[in-house]
Amino acid sequence: MSLNDSPGALVMKLIPSFSVSMDISDVLYLSCLIPAPRVAPYIPKPLSPAPFADNKVFLSVVCFHSKNVKLAGLPFRKFSYNQINIRTYVTDPIKGKNGVLFLFSGINSSFISISTNILGFPWRNIPFALKTAREENGQYNQYHATGIWNGAIDIRIAEEPFSSVSPDQSLNFRETVQHITSPALGFYNIRGSALCFKVNHTEIKPVTGKILHIDFPFLTSSGLLTEAELTKPESILLADKGTFTIFLPPQKIKASTNP
Repeated sequence: MSLNDSPGALVMKLIPSFSVSMDISDVLYLSCLIPAPRVAPYIPKPLSPAPFADNKVFLSVVCFHSKNVKLAGLPFRKFSYNQINIRTYVTDPIKGKNGVLFLFSGINSSFISISTNILGFPWRNIPFALKTAREENGQYNQYHATGIWNGAIDIRIAEEPFSSVSPDQSLNFRETVQHITSPALGFYNIRGSALCFKVNHTEIKPVTGKILHIDFPFLTSSGLLTEAELTKPESILLADKGTFTIFLPPQKIKASTNP
Protein backbone atom coordinates (compact mmCIF):
# COMPACT_ATOMS: atom_id res chain seq x y z
CA MET A 1 0.00 0.00 0.00
CA SER A 2 1.46 3.37 -0.96
CA LEU A 3 1.21 6.52 1.10
CA ASN A 4 -1.45 7.85 -1.23
CA ASP A 5 -3.55 4.71 -0.74
CA SER A 6 -3.12 4.43 3.03
CA PRO A 7 -5.99 5.09 5.45
CA GLY A 8 -3.94 7.89 7.01
CA ALA A 9 -3.60 9.63 3.65
CA LEU A 10 -7.36 9.43 3.08
CA VAL A 11 -8.01 10.85 6.52
CA MET A 12 -5.62 13.74 5.88
CA LYS A 13 -7.39 14.57 2.62
CA LEU A 14 -10.76 14.64 4.36
CA ILE A 15 -9.71 16.64 7.43
CA PRO A 16 -9.90 20.45 7.09
CA SER A 17 -7.00 22.57 8.25
CA PHE A 18 -6.72 23.05 12.00
CA SER A 19 -4.15 23.90 14.62
CA VAL A 20 -3.00 22.49 17.95
CA SER A 21 -1.45 24.63 20.66
CA MET A 22 0.61 23.49 23.62
CA ASP A 23 2.98 24.59 26.33
CA ILE A 24 6.21 22.65 26.66
CA SER A 25 8.44 22.63 29.72
CA ASP A 26 11.68 21.12 30.99
CA VAL A 27 13.07 20.78 27.48
CA LEU A 28 16.35 18.96 26.87
CA TYR A 29 18.23 19.21 23.56
CA LEU A 30 21.12 16.76 23.58
CA SER A 31 22.91 17.05 20.24
CA CYS A 32 25.82 15.22 18.59
CA LEU A 33 27.58 16.19 15.36
CA ILE A 34 27.78 13.19 13.04
CA PRO A 35 28.75 12.67 9.37
CA ALA A 36 25.90 13.68 7.08
CA PRO A 37 26.01 10.39 5.09
CA ARG A 38 25.03 8.49 8.23
CA VAL A 39 21.55 10.04 8.29
CA ALA A 40 21.14 10.16 4.49
CA PRO A 41 19.17 6.85 4.36
CA TYR A 42 16.54 8.38 6.65
CA ILE A 43 16.02 11.54 4.59
CA PRO A 44 13.29 11.42 1.92
CA LYS A 45 13.48 13.43 -1.28
CA PRO A 46 13.42 16.34 -1.94
CA LEU A 47 14.94 17.08 1.47
CA SER A 48 18.68 17.17 2.05
CA PRO A 49 20.83 17.25 5.20
CA ALA A 50 21.47 20.69 6.73
CA PRO A 51 25.16 20.53 7.74
CA PHE A 52 26.27 22.61 10.68
CA ALA A 53 30.02 22.23 10.15
CA ASP A 54 32.43 20.21 7.99
CA ASN A 55 29.64 18.21 6.29
CA LYS A 56 28.42 17.11 9.70
CA VAL A 57 24.84 17.35 10.90
CA PHE A 58 23.34 17.46 14.34
CA LEU A 59 21.47 14.45 15.62
CA SER A 60 19.42 15.53 18.63
CA VAL A 61 17.58 13.79 21.42
CA VAL A 62 14.82 16.14 22.59
CA CYS A 63 12.77 15.45 25.74
CA PHE A 64 9.98 17.55 27.24
CA HIS A 65 6.63 17.77 29.00
CA SER A 66 3.70 18.75 26.76
CA LYS A 67 0.95 20.51 28.73
CA ASN A 68 -2.33 22.25 27.92
CA VAL A 69 -2.43 20.53 24.52
CA LYS A 70 -5.66 21.56 22.82
CA LEU A 71 -7.32 21.88 19.45
CA ALA A 72 -8.09 25.42 18.34
CA GLY A 73 -11.73 26.17 19.09
CA LEU A 74 -12.04 23.36 21.66
CA PRO A 75 -10.55 24.89 24.82
CA PHE A 76 -12.58 22.66 27.14
CA ARG A 77 -10.48 19.54 26.48
CA LYS A 78 -6.75 19.58 27.18
CA PHE A 79 -4.11 16.85 27.22
CA SER A 80 -0.68 16.39 28.79
CA TYR A 81 2.05 13.86 28.06
CA ASN A 82 5.82 13.38 27.99
CA GLN A 83 7.64 13.10 24.68
CA ILE A 84 11.08 12.11 23.42
CA ASN A 85 12.21 12.73 19.84
CA ILE A 86 15.25 11.64 17.88
CA ARG A 87 15.70 14.18 15.12
CA THR A 88 18.07 15.72 12.61
CA TYR A 89 18.02 18.89 10.54
CA VAL A 90 17.25 19.18 6.85
CA THR A 91 16.81 21.73 4.09
CA ASP A 92 13.73 21.96 1.91
CA PRO A 93 15.24 22.93 -1.47
CA ILE A 94 11.89 24.23 -2.75
CA LYS A 95 11.45 26.84 -0.05
CA GLY A 96 15.13 27.05 0.87
CA LYS A 97 14.36 26.78 4.57
CA ASN A 98 15.79 24.52 7.23
CA GLY A 99 13.51 22.28 9.22
CA VAL A 100 13.48 19.41 11.67
CA LEU A 101 13.24 15.83 10.40
CA PHE A 102 11.80 13.60 13.12
CA LEU A 103 13.40 10.17 12.81
CA PHE A 104 11.72 8.52 15.80
CA SER A 105 9.26 9.83 18.39
CA GLY A 106 7.94 8.30 21.59
CA ILE A 107 5.22 9.49 23.99
CA ASN A 108 3.71 8.09 27.17
CA SER A 109 0.08 8.42 26.01
CA SER A 110 -1.60 5.62 24.08
CA PHE A 111 -4.53 7.88 23.13
CA ILE A 112 -2.29 10.56 21.62
CA SER A 113 -0.19 7.91 19.89
CA ILE A 114 -3.24 6.44 18.17
CA SER A 115 -4.62 9.87 17.25
CA THR A 116 -1.37 11.12 15.74
CA ASN A 117 -0.81 7.89 13.82
CA ILE A 118 -4.10 8.55 12.03
CA LEU A 119 -2.68 11.90 10.95
CA GLY A 120 0.50 10.28 9.65
CA PHE A 121 2.78 10.90 12.62
CA PRO A 122 4.47 7.62 13.60
CA TRP A 123 4.54 8.38 17.33
CA ARG A 124 5.24 5.30 19.39
CA ASN A 125 3.64 4.76 22.80
CA ILE A 126 6.44 4.05 25.30
CA PRO A 127 6.93 4.33 29.07
CA PHE A 128 8.67 7.68 29.51
CA ALA A 129 9.03 9.96 32.54
CA LEU A 130 10.77 13.24 33.33
CA LYS A 131 11.77 14.46 36.79
CA THR A 132 13.67 17.62 37.65
CA ALA A 133 15.26 19.14 40.75
CA ARG A 134 15.97 22.88 40.74
CA GLU A 135 17.50 25.54 42.95
CA GLU A 136 15.47 28.50 44.20
CA ASN A 137 16.94 30.56 41.34
CA GLY A 138 15.62 28.02 38.83
CA GLN A 139 18.95 26.35 38.05
CA TYR A 140 18.63 22.64 37.29
CA ASN A 141 20.43 20.48 39.86
CA GLN A 142 19.31 17.43 37.95
CA TYR A 143 17.24 16.63 34.91
CA HIS A 144 16.31 12.95 34.83
CA ALA A 145 14.65 11.19 31.87
CA THR A 146 13.78 7.49 32.08
CA GLY A 147 11.90 5.12 29.81
CA ILE A 148 11.94 1.99 27.68
CA TRP A 149 12.77 2.13 23.96
CA ASN A 150 14.39 -1.08 22.72
CA GLY A 151 16.23 -1.00 26.03
CA ALA A 152 16.26 1.22 29.10
CA ILE A 153 16.64 4.99 28.74
CA ASP A 154 18.39 6.71 31.64
CA ILE A 155 19.55 10.30 31.04
CA ARG A 156 20.74 12.53 33.85
CA ILE A 157 21.78 16.11 33.13
CA ALA A 158 22.76 19.06 35.36
CA GLU A 159 22.84 22.71 34.40
CA GLU A 160 26.31 24.06 33.74
CA PRO A 161 26.94 27.79 34.25
CA PHE A 162 27.68 29.40 30.91
CA SER A 163 30.84 30.97 32.35
CA SER A 164 32.31 27.47 32.62
CA VAL A 165 31.84 26.75 28.92
CA SER A 166 35.08 26.81 26.94
CA PRO A 167 35.77 29.82 24.65
CA ASP A 168 35.49 27.62 21.54
CA GLN A 169 32.04 26.45 22.62
CA SER A 170 30.83 29.94 23.54
CA LEU A 171 31.76 31.28 20.10
CA ASN A 172 29.32 28.86 18.48
CA PHE A 173 26.66 28.94 21.20
CA ARG A 174 24.30 31.39 19.49
CA GLU A 175 24.62 29.68 16.10
CA THR A 176 24.01 26.28 17.70
CA VAL A 177 20.92 27.46 19.55
CA GLN A 178 19.54 29.06 16.39
CA HIS A 179 20.17 25.94 14.29
CA ILE A 180 18.65 23.52 16.80
CA THR A 181 15.72 25.44 18.27
CA SER A 182 14.48 27.93 15.67
CA PRO A 183 13.15 25.88 12.68
CA ALA A 184 9.46 26.44 11.93
CA LEU A 185 9.03 23.43 9.62
CA GLY A 186 8.73 19.82 10.73
CA PHE A 187 9.07 16.72 8.56
CA TYR A 188 8.47 12.98 8.83
CA ASN A 189 9.60 10.24 6.46
CA ILE A 190 6.58 8.05 5.74
CA ARG A 191 7.33 5.17 3.35
CA GLY A 192 9.93 7.24 1.52
CA SER A 193 7.75 10.35 1.24
CA ALA A 194 8.13 13.56 3.21
CA LEU A 195 5.24 14.87 5.27
CA CYS A 196 5.53 18.54 6.25
CA PHE A 197 3.82 20.64 8.91
CA LYS A 198 4.35 24.25 9.95
CA VAL A 199 4.98 25.52 13.45
CA ASN A 200 4.87 28.86 15.24
CA HIS A 201 6.71 28.99 18.54
CA THR A 202 8.11 31.37 21.08
CA GLU A 203 11.84 31.92 21.25
CA ILE A 204 13.60 29.15 23.13
CA LYS A 205 16.06 30.59 25.66
CA PRO A 206 18.20 27.69 26.86
CA VAL A 207 21.04 27.29 29.30
CA THR A 208 23.91 24.84 28.94
CA GLY A 209 24.09 21.47 30.64
CA LYS A 210 26.46 18.60 31.30
CA ILE A 211 25.96 14.83 31.36
CA LEU A 212 25.90 13.10 34.72
CA HIS A 213 24.93 9.73 33.23
CA ILE A 214 23.43 8.43 29.99
CA ASP A 215 22.08 5.08 28.77
CA PHE A 216 20.16 4.99 25.49
CA PRO A 217 20.99 1.66 23.81
CA PHE A 218 18.69 2.23 20.81
CA LEU A 219 20.86 5.11 19.60
CA THR A 220 23.98 2.93 19.40
CA SER A 221 22.31 -0.35 18.35
CA SER A 222 20.62 1.47 15.44
CA GLY A 223 23.97 2.83 14.27
CA LEU A 224 22.87 6.44 14.61
CA LEU A 225 25.52 7.19 17.22
CA THR A 226 28.71 5.63 18.50
CA GLU A 227 29.16 5.18 22.24
CA ALA A 228 31.78 7.96 22.24
CA GLU A 229 29.41 10.36 20.48
CA LEU A 230 26.58 9.55 22.87
CA THR A 231 28.65 10.16 25.98
CA LYS A 232 30.33 13.32 24.67
CA PRO A 233 27.74 15.36 22.74
CA GLU A 234 28.68 18.69 21.17
CA SER A 235 25.74 20.54 22.72
CA ILE A 236 23.49 20.10 25.76
CA LEU A 237 20.75 22.71 26.14
CA LEU A 238 18.07 23.00 28.81
CA ALA A 239 15.04 25.28 28.50
CA ASP A 240 12.32 25.74 31.10
CA LYS A 241 9.43 26.55 28.75
CA GLY A 242 8.06 27.36 25.32
CA THR A 243 4.71 27.74 23.56
CA PHE A 244 4.01 26.02 20.24
CA THR A 245 1.21 26.12 17.67
CA ILE A 246 1.25 23.29 15.10
CA PHE A 247 -0.70 23.62 11.84
CA LEU A 248 -2.28 20.41 10.61
CA PRO A 249 -2.91 18.09 8.89
CA PRO A 250 0.61 17.51 7.52
CA GLN A 251 1.04 17.68 3.78
CA LYS A 252 2.97 15.37 1.50
CA ILE A 253 5.63 17.23 -0.45
CA LYS A 254 7.17 16.46 -3.82
CA ALA A 255 10.21 17.80 -5.64
CA SER A 256 8.00 19.85 -7.95
CA THR A 257 5.54 21.26 -5.41
CA ASN A 258 5.55 23.36 -2.27
CA PRO A 259 4.39 21.89 1.03
